[in-house]
Amino acid sequence: GRDLKIKNNTSNMERAGRERLAVWKILDTHDIIDQDFVDPETVLLNDQIFIFGTSNFETPKSEMYVYDLQSDVLSLGEMKEDGSSPISDEKSIIYLFNVDKSFESDCRYRIIEFNTTYDSWKVLKTSGIAPKERRQGFNAIYHEKGLYFFGGFQI
Repeated sequence: GRDLKIKNNTSNMERAGRERLAVWKILDTHDIIDQDFVDPETVLLNDQIFIFGTSNFETPKSEMYVYDLQSDVLSLGEMKEDGSSPISDEKSIIYLFNVDKSFESDCRYRIIEFNTTYDSWKVLKTSGIAPKERRQGFNAIYHEKGLYFFGGFQI
């Protein structure tokens, strides 16, 4: 009887885990987000989902939307720096990658810091040699004051 009880508990835990992952919520974005908003990328920070992407194919511009999980409100945020591939420090900072495409640049990534507490944006000074612009996607994570960059094909 004891083995059966343990097996049954494991089965209930597995079922509960599957149920948690089976929850879907569709955000009604039709009144706020333009139809031509493409390549959305999201990051969760302090009960808010930050959605970054580009809109308007003729003159592309970066946009940021913020969905507050507590109030169930979606709003347009002000994006003062272009960037993509958001990651967070899980406290108050979101990091975005931006390629310097000025004439004298060799198209290397810069890191943009968005401080959600103070609603401030800045380009960070970094050490080492920044990677060049990539295609085919890349990914990055934040860990102990460092950003680790993986993948993509160098242009």
